[in-house]
Amino acid sequence: MGKLKNKVVLLFILIVSLFVFSCSRIPKASSDEFVVYGELMHGEGKLVFLREMDETGMHILDSTIVTENGFYSFRLKVKETSFYLLGLRSTDYAVIIASKGETIDVSGDALKLSNTWIVKGSKESKLYLDYWMASRKQKARLDSLTIIFRNSQETPEYMANRIRLDSVFNSVMEERRDAATKFLHKNPGSLASLLIINSQFSNIPLFNEEHDIVFYKLLDSCLAKSYPQNKLVLGYHLRVNEIENKIKKRIEVKKMLLPGAIMPAIETISIDGQPVSLSSLNGKVVLVNFWEAGNPVCREKNQELYRIYKRIHNKGFEVIEISLDENRDLLRDVIKQDRITWRQINDFDKGYSEIGHRFNIISVPYSFLIDRHGKIAFVNPSFDKLDKKIKLLLKRR
Repeated sequence: MGKLKNKVVLLFILIVSLFVFSCSRIPKASSDEFVVYGELMHGEGKLVFLREMDETGMHILDSTIVTENGFYSFRLKVKETSFYLLGLRSTDYAVIIASKGETIDVSGDALKLSNTWIVKGSKESKLYLDYWMASRKQKARLDSLTIIFRNSQETPEYMANRIRLDSVFNSVMEERRDAATKFLHKNPGSLASLLIINSQFSNIPLFNEEHDIVFYKLLDSCLAKSYPQNKLVLGYHLRVNEIENKIKKRIEVKKMLLPGAIMPAIETISIDGQPVSLSSLNGKVVLVNFWEAGNPVCREKNQELYRIYKRIHNKGFEVIEISLDENRDLLRDVIKQDRITWRQINDFDKGYSEIGHRFNIISVPYSFLIDRHGKIAFVNPSFDKLDKKIKLLLKRR
């Protein structure tokens, strides 16, 4: 009995000793610095980097070797709250929103940190992680469907799988945007919201600067109160001012593109290298349609447009489509799949469309229906009534 009691006492002492040792190696932060520490599984002996992220990109601040027990730590003196990235590589990392005085535990699998990281000791970082965890689950769901789609490209199930993937993608995208919107409403004064309003899902931005200006202004106002002198917030304020000025200019351009105005000239080259001139089609009714081959809604509209074009093209109806796709191979594939035969222009280079800018295009699909005299008859007409509008214009001389 005495031996058993001694063993229990020894076990208790061992546990307490381990606890004390564990606590003693946690480096507490002082008031002018922050500390990041933790355990990285599969990181033993590897170099882990701490990077700062700002509007110009990522910058390495420090690095350290992960111990044989998987432990690491960083201690940095800072002036203000900022964004930091922890990881072995610049493409796989944990996101940290660190403030002075915080001692932050960030742990996970070093080889797939962006999918496994957990955080303690930082309210802002935890807010962002909770949001990100839901996002990565939905991304995994899309990735599995994408693999099925790619593997079926040479099979009869190709189009059915594509339609299914498009449908699921639209649903998931809507869910992500809803989740992001709720987050912004609930946390407008959080720097985590600054990351989310600038985030993408499957390389597509969740928010449009001009369409969603109300959210940008909400964050601008609330962040200025939470972090009045923070460089990230001050930079964001300048950006919101630029967006508002851009909106004012677009409104001025929009006034010049109202029904009854002469449609501005379009003189360019088609994707097949043929000259395209809107003025050469005077005397005909013309639909100028801006679209993206990678946008399911645009493709759905094009199916309806194909049926209309087939019925009344020979009566004097023409189409000029302007694609804002950066992926020209995808554009050509979709043109072939959707049996598009009308004039096709690709006007997108390094994130910019010269024609789209001139015509005030901020979302697609978007179209102008032009009468026989080159005047704008309808702006962005509904496709379900498009054929009636075209027939009405064809009757006019």
